Amino acid sequence: MTKTIKANTIAAAAALDYATQRGWLIFPARFVLNDKTGKWEKKSWKSAKSSNGRPWGMTKDPDEIRRDFAKPNRSAVGIPTGAVNNIFVIEADTPEGHDVDGLASLKQLETEHGALPNTLIAESPSGSRHHYFKHPGNDLKVRSTTSELGPGIDVKGDGGMVIAPPSLRPGKGNYRWLDDTPIADAPDWLIKLVTADAAKVAPTEPTEKENAPAPLWRVRAALAIIPNPPELGWGEWKRIGMAIWAATQGSEEGFEAFDAWSQKWVKYDADGTRKAWEEITRSPPTEIDAGTLVLLGERSRSRAVASLPSRRRRSGRARLHQGG
Repeated sequence: MTKTIKANTIAAAAALDYATQRGWLIFPARFVLNDKTGKWEKKSWKSAKSSNGRPWGMTKDPDEIRRDFAKPNRSAVGIPTGAVNNIFVIEADTPEGHDVDGLASLKQLETEHGALPNTLIAESPSGSRHHYFKHPGNDLKVRSTTSELGPGIDVKGDGGMVIAPPSLRPGKGNYRWLDDTPIADAPDWLIKLVTADAAKVAPTEPTEKENAPAPLWRVRAALAIIPNPPELGWGEWKRIGMAIWAATQGSEEGFEAFDAWSQKWVKYDADGTRKAWEEITRSPPTEIDAGTLVLLGERSRSRAVASLPSRRRRSGRARLHQGG
């Protein structure tokens, strides 16, 4: 009980600091195990319905914050991302927490485009790094995406949220700030990446959305074009398995699809495939969803088309236009 009270007190102090010093809207967050999917989800103790339409019950009112965190088990602080708080966050996951090396992916991204500026960075209990940047404004929408910039790199933009230090995740530990660097402007190349195709996305307000399963036919269609070459690493194979699990909510049909795709590999191991699925079921992904699998399929298809000789690409398009 003493530890819980202390955690509440520390979280309340941080929440008040974020609201009064940084001007951020915040909400009391919690980690909830979804009995259907077996996944841990980040939620608010409040709701828009009970908060006059404010998503997650977000607020910067000091008195409301004190009341919120005076209640039992209020040991985590949620921060809505996007224009609403003038920030967006780049999260780089770790193999420990998500079976994918987002930190390596982020370094690769910097190698291709340029180094990221020094900015405020938080670290999750699993070691994931959360880079905070100023929202670009100018009516631009920063899309919240999962592994779109690279394996294990997530974007928390408009309509998204993050868990902030010093939040306590039960059984895992505390989030912490790695520094006190002022939040930097994002470089132009990063703004282009996180806002690309934003015009195609309808404007949204922050939501409390849960991942929904994808139709099985769509899962199979994506897997039909995702390659499984001999050089595919275990981490990437497991990541695709996690995406299939998330897309099918761990159903037996989902495993059958994963197993069938895994059989394309020259070193296919039936027992190992089943064991990997069971491991994912025991520790479900929290940041990989059905959209990850669809995105991987679309990328594979784009690469396949780009590799065709120009004449074949033209003839293929012609057949599509002719209905053939």
